[in-house]
Amino acid sequence: MNNALQKKIIFRLATTQDMATLINYRIILLKEVGKKIPLYREAELRKSLKRYYTKHIGNKTCFSYIAEHKNNFAGFGTFVLRHQPGNFNTITGKTAYILNMYTEPPYRGLGIATGILERMMVKAKKLSVKRIELRASVMGEPIYRKFGFKEPSTKVMEMSLDN
Repeated sequence: MNNALQKKIIFRLATTQDMATLINYRIILLKEVGKKIPLYREAELRKSLKRYYTKHIGNKTCFSYIAEHKNNFAGFGTFVLRHQPGNFNTITGKTAYILNMYTEPPYRGLGIATGILERMMVKAKKLSVKRIELRASVMGEPIYRKFGFKEPSTKVMEMSLDN
């Protein structure tokens, strides 16, 4: 990150007071990655996100980091704690899933995502997380690889039950 700019960027853990910002930028991110959302679905999503953030930020299973520059939003990222049955690689089953990595266009390429990811990694280690998963965009993949992320050894599959 540019040292002069780095000193001016403030990274902080989001609280429930940041909920409107988290919701707005989650929707901006979804639209940017090509998700066409009808207005009625966007309204439903906003309500659902408000319920989600209220519950999960409050019970410490969702951690969002916000980057600000001169009181302007510069970027954010979120990780969600998961507790699942352990396996031979992750005995405790305590994992994290990173999502919502987003940097405002004027701040891209300046290390905002790296700064957010660094803070997430520190927090995850403090929480004794043993495995971190994410879906990488083309733009984000080099950043994640720099931190040691790689493709899973088994093929990932999914199925949507919504619509």
